Parts: sequence; C-alpha cells; structure tokens
Amino acid sequence: MKNRIFQLICIYVLIVVLMALQKLAYAVAFGNFGWADAFSAMLHGLSMDASMAGYLTVIPAIIEMVSIWTVKPAMLAGKIYIGIIAFLMALAGISNIALYSYWKFPLDFTPVFYLTTSVEAATASLTWRGWLLAIVLLIFVSEIFYWVLTIPYRCIPIKWKHKESTKFRRSRCLAVLIVLTALLFIPIRGGFTVSTMNLSRAYFSSDMRLNHAAVNPMFSFMYSVSHLKNLKGQFQFMPQAQADVLMRRMYSGPKAPIASLPFQPDIHIVLLESFSSHLLPSLGGEAIAMHLDSLGREGLMFTNIYASSFRTDRALPAVLNGYPAQPTTSLMKYVNKLDSLPAIGRSLRDAGYSTAYYYGGDANFTNMNALLVAGGFDRIVSDKDFPINQRLSKWGVHDDAVFALALDEAREPSSTPRLAVIQTSSSHEPFEVPHRGQLRDARANAFEYTDSCLWAYVEGLRQLPNYDRTLIVIVPDHYGAYPELEDHEQRHRVPLILSGGAVKHIQWGVAPLEIGDALDRIGSQTDIAATVLALAGVDHQGFQFSNNLLDSARPAFAFFSEPSWAALAAPEGMAEISVDTKEKTNQAPDSLYRLLEAYLQSLYLDLDAR
Repeated sequence: MKNRIFQLICIYVLIVVLMALQKLAYAVAFGNFGWADAFSAMLHGLSMDASMAGYLTVIPAIIEMVSIWTVKPAMLAGKIYIGIIAFLMALAGISNIALYSYWKFPLDFTPVFYLTTSVEAATASLTWRGWLLAIVLLIFVSEIFYWVLTIPYRCIPIKWKHKESTKFRRSRCLAVLIVLTALLFIPIRGGFTVSTMNLSRAYFSSDMRLNHAAVNPMFSFMYSVSHLKNLKGQFQFMPQAQADVLMRRMYSGPKAPIASLPFQPDIHIVLLESFSSHLLPSLGGEAIAMHLDSLGREGLMFTNIYASSFRTDRALPAVLNGYPAQPTTSLMKYVNKLDSLPAIGRSLRDAGYSTAYYYGGDANFTNMNALLVAGGFDRIVSDKDFPINQRLSKWGVHDDAVFALALDEAREPSSTPRLAVIQTSSSHEPFEVPHRGQLRDARANAFEYTDSCLWAYVEGLRQLPNYDRTLIVIVPDHYGAYPELEDHEQRHRVPLILSGGAVKHIQWGVAPLEIGDALDRIGSQTDIAATVLALAGVDHQGFQFSNNLLDSARPAFAFFSEPSWAALAAPEGMAEISVDTKEKTNQAPDSLYRLLEAYLQSLYLDLDAR
C-alpha cells in the first residue's frame, strides 16, 4: 500500500516541478528577465501548476486503484498515460514559447482554431527547417518528461505479497487511494477561498510579460476552451458599415474636454457594492443612504445614470475601462484581452499619477487581479493585506477597515497626484455587518453601514491639506440589491456623484452649459472614464464607448444588459431585446431598436477582435 501512495504523490510532485521549470525555460527564451523575475514568475504560477497537476493526476490515481487487483496491466496503462501527458506538456510548453513572441498572450484555443479553419494559412509562415526543429524539440522534451515522470514506476515497484492479498488489506488500500484522489480537488479548485482557480491567480506584476510567464500554458488552454464562444457571430443584425454609422451617431460629441479643472486633482473613486438610486431620498428612494444623499446634494449628482450590468465582474470594466458589459459573457473571462482595453488607471498613471486599488475581498475572484494589473494599478490591496482578525466576513474584510487603510495611505505625503479606487463589499449578501442601526431589514442595515463607512472616509479626506484639490467619484458597482425590482429600467438606475473640494473649481469652457441639464441627461457607467479624464485634462480618445457626461452636446443614451436581455435607454424610450431569441421585448421606436442592434453587434465584434 505504501508504494502505491508514494507512487501517486511522486507523480503529482514531478508534474508540478516540470511545469514550474517551464517558467524558467520561458524566461531564458525571451532573455529580458533577470533570475529574480524568473523565479518570481515561477513562484506566482505554482498554484496554477498545482491545479493543472491535480487534473493530470486523477487518472494515475484511478490506475493505482486498479493495480490492487491487477498490477502489470495497470502499470502498463500508467506508462501509456504518462507518455500522453508528457507529450501534451511538452507541446503546450513549446507552443507557448514559440507563439508568445507573435501573440503576446499565453497559449489558448487560438492555434487550434486557426488549424481547424485553415491548416495552410496557419502554417504558411513556418519553413521546413522550422517544422523539423519543432518536431525534434518536441520529441526530445517529451522523452525527458516521460523519463522523469516514470521514475516512480521504476524506483517504487509495486506487487502484492501473499500475506497482503486479503480482502481486508485490498479494501483498506482502496479506501486510502480514494481519499488521496479526493484531496486532489483541493489544488484543482485552488484552495478554500471564494474564488476558484483562474488565470488571474498568476498575475502579480505591472510587466504583463511576467504575468504571462507565470501562467500555466495547459491551464490557459483548458480555460479558454471551457469559456469558448463565437463572440462576433452572436449578434448579426445589419452590415457592419451600417452599424458603424449608427455607432458614430452615438459617440459623435466633441472629444475635447468642455469641463475641466485648472490642476490635476487627487482622484478617489468609490465603488459601492449593490447600491442603487432607490436608497436616496433625493432620487425618490428610501431614507437609507442618507450620507450619500447629502454628498449628492452638496456636489454634482447625475440623476439619470444606468448600471451597465448585474455583477461586479461585468461592472468593473464598465467603470474602470469605459467598456460596456456583455449580456452573454463576461469580458473578465478573457484574460488575454484585458491588456488591450483602455483604462482609467493606465491613462492617469501615464499622466504622472500614482495608482492604488483597495478591496477587502479576494482580488483573484473572477480574474479581478488581472484586470487591475493590466489597468495600470501599481498597488492592489486585498484581503491578504489585512490581519486575519479583520477578515471577518464571507467576502473578507469589512468596509470600515478597507476605508481606514485607504484613508491612512491618503494621509501620506505624495509628490504626485494620486488615483485611489475603493471597492466595498459589506453590502453584499449575506448582508452581515458589524453594525446595528435603526433599520430592521438586514439588507437595508448593511447599506446603512457602508454608507456610514463612506461618510467617515470623506470626512477624513476633508481634514487633509490637499482636499481643495480632491475629486471624489462615487458610484455603485452594478444594479441594486435593495429593493428587489422587476422593472429592468428602474432596477439599473444608480446614483453618480462628483464630490470633493475640486468640484467648485470646475471650469466650464467657452460655452457655459446649464449644469442642471447636464446632470439630468441619460448616461451610463461607461461614461465615467471620459468624464473623469476630461476633468483631469487627460486625453480619452481611446475610450470608444465612453462619452463625457459634462458635455451638453453629447448624445443622451445608456446601454445596459443582463444575461438574458440587453437594453438601450434614451429620451424617446427604452428598447429591449432578448439575447436568446433576438426578439424585441417591449414597445419602443424602431430607430431606437436599430441603435441597440448596432450597439450589440459592434460591441461583440470589438470584443472578438481584442
């Protein structure tokens, strides 16, 4: 029994080691990494290597069980399987290194897609010498991997002695092997955290090449296959040239900032988990988020803003990248596309800002970490940066501790303007917070708690000497969790507030606009990017799905969606379409439906091309 257990453990460990060593081969192949960077990439990719090794070790575990009754056939089957995975590991590693210099992202389903659509085109650039070198290298590396992975079979032989062949001993051995096999699902899942294993786990550096070096190529391939969809083919309503004309109509406003600040402000963006307009009396809601309501009345509150989607993974690109949420997929599933997005953080970092992101939960959840690293955030604070005694909620650290840390770091002197983004989480189900106010409903109480944490943060910023040069942007991350509403349009209404001492310094340009009219015009979370960058005097030409909310000439509309439908709201009404049937689901002018169809088609085409 011991030999079988040792065999299985050794096979798993050797797979992990070989996968980790591929990271060093990657570093040598691209030559620009120091040994410290190479080892750092290897270490940050270990959890993903362990996960992939877990998948690959399930079959050897089953073979070990079979060997309890028949040793030689089982060992033969084990060696054949080891030969297969040795070949696949070598193929994935070599392909990853060979293709990265062209594609700049880790191995995914793309080469298979190319080969299945046109073998000739996919192989046109490879000479016979290249083919020969690739084949020889593949055979050589596969042989090395096979030799290493079969060491347990050669050095730890197994066979049943006569005294061990009792039914009881076989049953005991089988039970132990079943337990070991079950334990493989711990590394496969990625541990016991909220997030399961995903590509984001390997992201740790502002240098995307290092992040890609840390990614396990076999896992990356498997991940892309499991999330594979025909993006550009999902919505085809009209010739793309016609859709382009309609899209230009929606984003035809002047790109030069009409409203701006005479200085580069410190910018604090607060993303409030699950908040909505229905929590603010000023917007016709209940008296729950009273501090937020007060901030809105003191600053600039946009009253007709729509949340892009229904979950944080779809909301973050909308706010941080000005990129609309998609109804049938999540952009954050496609890690290789994230660094091609425009990003507020990257634009401000390039303009001289320091950038930091504060979140009390697991930053790897839904590939968030990858989005933030690619988006230009130099400092990313998550649950692991807080002491264990503060990780008290299901989602990690409660909002008061997150705001307190962000405020402490805001007090530190800085020679550059700063961007700080704070993402709250306490007002998420199960709505368990260290606060018991006057509101009996648990959800309402959670919102009241986060509202009080926000207020304490803003009050702390007001004490800082640079508060007069501080712009605070407050918006929910997605549609509200309270109250529960069936009406799509009402459910997606969210407040957007510009606060801070910098607001009074906004300069309105040569053609002053009626600020009340600007605040009442329909807009979306995707418009935050252009608005904030315009105020900071930073170019936002690359944000193709973002309009400046403080430009009174901009078209007034908002696109938003959920998995089963997509909608476009405008002054003339709201068009809504089923993404499954492509049918219109409510009454709206045909012209509005054409805009919605053009938007969906163009959005998916753009996503597919990234």
